[in-house]
Amino acid sequence: MNNRNSNNKVHPETCVNKSATTVALLFTQVSGLTHMLCDNKYIKGNENDQLKTDPEYYDAGVYEIFANGLINDKKLLLSHMDEYDKVLRIKGDMPGYIRLSTANPYENQEWVFINLRIANAHLLFGEKAAAAKLLNFVTEQAAVNNNTVPEMSSN
Repeated sequence: MNNRNSNNKVHPETCVNKSATTVALLFTQVSGLTHMLCDNKYIKGNENDQLKTDPEYYDAGVYEIFANGLINDKKLLLSHMDEYDKVLRIKGDMPGYIRLSTANPYENQEWVFINLRIANAHLLFGEKAAAAKLLNFVTEQAAVNNNTVPEMSSN
């Protein structure tokens, strides 16, 4: 099944996907891409979550598809960032991100590794200022912690 037009762009009809842990594998298949893209603007985090208020609808693990160069559409990265920033970006002046918007304290803390993967995605797409903001923040936090980069930080 080919869901691409002559410009090699996918036009999905649905907003259904697999878990973020399998997203990178599925993006190598056209049908996977078709079912993961929502409104041609962002990639949803979990197949079972249908509402934006569902706990894993937004999953920062999805950034891996951008950080690994599986998608090279800068417009999609930027619209994905706009959508995910509303839910997963830490409120206030800190530039970091949480993994999931849930009541689970493990999932709703700042995930430093995700910050680094998002920074990598920004670098791949030429967004140097956005990458620097995250990289400098992680570096500053590590500097005051014996140069140790933690798995996550309390927000």
